[in-house]
Amino acid sequence: MIPYHRESRRVTGKALFTVNHVSKPYDQPQPLYRTGVAVGDYTIDHHHDKNTDAPQIDFVKIRVPSYNVPLGSLVPESVEGIIVAEKSIGVTNIVNGATRLQPVVMGIGQAAGALAAVALRNNTDPSKIDIRAVQQALLDSRAYIMPFIDVPAENPHFAAIQRIGAAGVLKGAGCLTSGPTRPGFTR
Repeated sequence: MIPYHRESRRVTGKALFTVNHVSKPYDQPQPLYRTGVAVGDYTIDHHHDKNTDAPQIDFVKIRVPSYNVPLGSLVPESVEGIIVAEKSIGVTNIVNGATRLQPVVMGIGQAAGALAAVALRNNTDPSKIDIRAVQQALLDSRAYIMPFIDVPAENPHFAAIQRIGAAGVLKGAGCLTSGPTRPGFTR
């Protein structure tokens, strides 16, 4: 047996990623979906039965489609020169139940690496990097920045569709599926 920590301390990021950004990304005052750098498709998952002080929330009913993680969640609000990844990004406790899974944190790690590379190349603090440069670096490696499942990375139009979605021109519709298929968005 080895210890496993479901959560860690989370940074106060330049962006706070909330359940509203996950469930209704296009209806928020802050369009964080436009700054997406990693895609997750794990639903919200918490186990609070043993904590009597935890709020009574029926997490089973909070079904969300695939989502993208905003770059601002990886950048601390008040500390320069640091990029945060894994389970320590700027998310609420509820959203942490979806972003803590290994496939999602691997995408977050790739995004953190892309941000670091772009910051070093430009000799600039990570908090001052143009989001589109980071997104392009990710797209160059065929990483998803938008959760559009109907255009695979092998498609010659993949990067263009991803960029148009991140610009807010193209908006997807959530697909909540059950069974062996993965939830996601379609254009």
